[in-house]
Amino acid sequence: MFRSRLGKSREFLSPRKWFWRWVRTKKAFSNPYLLLATSFLAAIVVGAQLLATPWATTAGRLSRTDSWFAATSAVCVTGLTVKSTGQDFTFWGQLVILVLIQFGGIGFMTLSTMVFLGLRQRASLYEQSYLRDYYGADTSQNLPAMTRRVVSYIAWFEACAAALLFVRFALDKPQSLGWLAHLGRSLWAAIFHSISAFCNAGFSLWDDSLVRYSGDWLVNGVIMALIVGGGLGFFVLADLHAAVVAWRQGARARLRFQTRVILSLTVLLIVCGALLLGGLECANPETLAGRPWHGRILPCLFQSVTARTAGFNTVDLNKLAPASLLLIMALMFIGAAPGGTGGGVKVTTFGVLVAQVLWVFRPHREPTVMGRKPRDGLLIKQPFLLRGWLLSLAANFLQS
Repeated sequence: MFRSRLGKSREFLSPRKWFWRWVRTKKAFSNPYLLLATSFLAAIVVGAQLLATPWATTAGRLSRTDSWFAATSAVCVTGLTVKSTGQDFTFWGQLVILVLIQFGGIGFMTLSTMVFLGLRQRASLYEQSYLRDYYGADTSQNLPAMTRRVVSYIAWFEACAAALLFVRFALDKPQSLGWLAHLGRSLWAAIFHSISAFCNAGFSLWDDSLVRYSGDWLVNGVIMALIVGGGLGFFVLADLHAAVVAWRQGARARLRFQTRVILSLTVLLIVCGALLLGGLECANPETLAGRPWHGRILPCLFQSVTARTAGFNTVDLNKLAPASLLLIMALMFIGAAPGGTGGGVKVTTFGVLVAQVLWVFRPHREPTVMGRKPRDGLLIKQPFLLRGWLLSLAANFLQS
């Protein structure tokens, strides 16, 4: 009798047990960062399976290692490849890679929020908190309206850039290819490189990346605009758009402090990187030595822009001097802005570190970034500790 009652109580409690398990699991996955990681992992798994199909490559199936590597590189927008994107993958495989690049560049929750807004449904508080954490937005901003702007910015950037690249690529018609096939290839190349550049992915349909367009101002200008636009971050672009609208209406255009810092550091890094590359490579006969002065500006400027996590190149990187490669690695380490499509430690972190280093040489003045003091948690309280760390780092570098 006791056993029968115990069995009945277990049968009564089992649905409640599974319910609370489901509640705990849902609460665990309600963390935005965990959801971001699991969504990227799911995209990598699906992309790897699609790239492993026989119709995704021109020479049979890819190995598991190659398919997983290609999918991971596309979702994480690294640009690293072990197979030629234009030669070893079919149109279907290139389309899968392009979708993975767009997925990784924009983010999973942004896409889902776009779907909710497209269906005229309100974004939940959870989705809004995710967008604030992921893109570094202020809590006072209207995130559904901001997400609509994100969609418009992405569509405007990639569509306009693809149209310009299509016109340029269509002019390079080979003799052995008909006009219809050439226009189709040119359109696909324009769309692919436009999305890849805006997402700072660095994937190219040509094995030499963009070396064939090293002196072309249109192609270089469009790709650089896409890289910088994607790397600035969506909320910086929205702030710039609001400032332009206010200026047109006769009002005072004001930019947020974060926008001013990001724009200033971006311009500083691009200009200084281009000048240093030009100085380091001006005597290199395999890169810039034989070119006129106006022919050196564009490659140096492009490499300075693309080094910050984009991955394209218009000069052969194997022929660069070791000092130039060290400079490119430094720019890669800094990366793009918070909330952008690029990687790195972010330019805002670099600005705080520069302010901290300047504090070493000016200990009587508190470290500031454009007149404002960073938060205390980002600073080292004792400047002599940072001074000792810098001296030890310089000594190790000189010994190596």
